[in-house]
Amino acid sequence: MKKNIIKFTAIACISLISISISGCYTSFGSYESAGYIDFVDYMNNTGKNNDSSDGRFKVKSEDYQGNTNTFSIMRMGLSVNDKFLYLSHGLKLDFKTGKIKPFCSIPGCAHGRNSHGCMNHRDIMNPIGCSEGIYFTSGNKLLWSDGASEKTLFENKSFTSFNNNFNPDSKYVITASLVLGDIIYLTGADYFFTYNIKTGEHTEPVELCKGVIYGMATLDGNLYYVNDSDELFYYNKYTGAIKKVGDKVYGVFSAGDLIYYTQSGEGNPTLYSANYDFTEVKPVVTDCYVNAYVDDTGIYYQKNHLSDDSNFYHCGLDGSDPQIIEAPLEENEIKQSIRAKIVSGDYIDTVFFVIERSFVIAMNKNTGKCIRISLDEYIDDSNY
Repeated sequence: MKKNIIKFTAIACISLISISISGCYTSFGSYESAGYIDFVDYMNNTGKNNDSSDGRFKVKSEDYQGNTNTFSIMRMGLSVNDKFLYLSHGLKLDFKTGKIKPFCSIPGCAHGRNSHGCMNHRDIMNPIGCSEGIYFTSGNKLLWSDGASEKTLFENKSFTSFNNNFNPDSKYVITASLVLGDIIYLTGADYFFTYNIKTGEHTEPVELCKGVIYGMATLDGNLYYVNDSDELFYYNKYTGAIKKVGDKVYGVFSAGDLIYYTQSGEGNPTLYSANYDFTEVKPVVTDCYVNAYVDDTGIYYQKNHLSDDSNFYHCGLDGSDPQIIEAPLEENEIKQSIRAKIVSGDYIDTVFFVIERSFVIAMNKNTGKCIRISLDEYIDDSNY
């Protein structure tokens, strides 16, 4: 299913997957009166920056730990910290003002392709938000940037025989996948190692599978990952043992004290939850696309991209009370099978549904109210 793009995904860990959701739903929230934020009329494509400077998205910075416990192909290129939602094409959404801004904050920079040193045009692989900027990889380097400057933290010189045979020209390329405290988890095509931000020390590479890793999550330091053969594995950090725990799995992530993964069977793909060693596995959403997001407010997801329903959905952590989120989507968009990258954090009151190059739907978790933020007016294709 993904063989034609695997050469590219060895580094970017990107895959195209078809999965679905169906059932009977009620509606949740509304977008006719988006009281918690006052962008102008979204239907007229005039979602320009609001000039107000008071808070737009409520963030509890004291709850922000700087951790990223899931690497997912369906959030590739997106990241959040307690100040910004980082988007592709050199954009970020400011939580304090509600404004779309360039990632680059170099004084006087025009942010064009020929602007010397512009941070918008760096080769940024899978940014991970941290308290004062982002960590990211570019080629074989791990870097940090706050938009005005950058710092190289580590340069990889390791590779595996699989990586060398699979893509010899890029055998040293790495991706920053997870961050837990001072530890960054870095992955090659088939292996991982860690880097300590404070000490600069790194571990030796651990080969995880004969295949390309395109999804990874951590729970209590243990690793759970999916390869390009749609196999799910569990790596025990205490024993170093690796165990295959599933087939036909298209995504894995962690939330709270559980692992979640989407698996197809004879029917529609299902979102499952499991404890750390998979001795307790439960179906949660009987039809679920791989872009689901979970936190203590519930599960946010969409249907199969082959269906003519692009609505967003919300349900309880056990799959109960599934509801349609009344998002500002036009009828033709709902039927175009658009699929969002869904991202948020426990410390922010908003979940973001990102349609890259087009728009962001921001939904308040407490009220269910949504607003639509246009992106296309900020993207100049001549610069990319």
